[in-house]
This record gives sequence, C-alpha cells and structure tokens, in this order.
Amino acid sequence: MKGRHLSVLVPVALLALAACSLYPSPTITPTIGPTPTQGPTPTPIPVVSRDETQLAEPIALIIGQQLRVTLASNRTTGFSWALAQSIDEHIVKLAGNQYVPSSGSGVGGGGHEVWTFLGADIGQVIVSMKYARPFEPNAAPAREASFTIVVRE
Repeated sequence: MKGRHLSVLVPVALLALAACSLYPSPTITPTIGPTPTQGPTPTPIPVVSRDETQLAEPIALIIGQQLRVTLASNRTTGFSWALAQSIDEHIVKLAGNQYVPSSGSGVGGGGHEVWTFLGADIGQVIVSMKYARPFEPNAAPAREASFTIVVRE
C-alpha cells in the first residue's frame, strides 16, 4: 500500500516542479533615481526659529512650515509661559511646547521654553503670551511676549 502511494506522489511532484520552470520569476531591475510614477522627492520645509529678541517683525511661514519660538524661563520658580489668548488654529496650530533646563543648572537654575507652531492655512495671527504662575490667576504676568505670524502659500 505504501509503495502504491509513493508511485503516485513522485510523478505528481515531478510534474509540479516542471510546471514551475515554465513560468520564470520576474526579474527585478534596480533603478537609480525616481521612477516615472514616483516623481521627485519633495524638499523638506526648513523650520523657522526665533528667540524673544527676534519677535518684533512679522514672521512669515508657508503652509506646513514649523515655527519654533524660544523664550527664557525658570520653572523652578513656578513661572511658565502660556498663551494669553487663544489663537485661530485654522491659520496657525499650536504643535507643542517643552521646557529645556540650561545645561549644568542645578536647583533654581533657569532654562527656556520652546513653543512650536505650524502654518495651517493662509492668513495672519497675533500670538500673545504671558509668563506667570498658573496658581496665581489674578496676579499680573511677570513678562509678556507678542508676535505676528503670517502664513502664505
């Protein structure tokens, strides 16, 4: 019984192998550079960076471009930067913010906050910020910053 199954399986296996050799696998030719369907690789949009001494003039962005604003800060004192009023996020989106302590600064040492904005649509936005203690809502801010972002195509 075993020999009969083997005599059927061997010719079937040989036929299957022969059939595979009739259809060669496609050859993949490496290409250098973009293929006609890919198009050129898009150039990355450079990030615009400003510190608090460079905020007097309007800041021009294009749609999709990031702006990073660096403001001196010392969170160990309880102060931090916040938006003084909401911005029109149809034109400029707030992408995030983070506190970065100065290197080598110990307890009580300062640092800076980096606020990231993204140009979303054509228009103009005035960003007003305040440096205050969030747990003292009625106190006047210790510092303020205001700047204009103009988004174009």
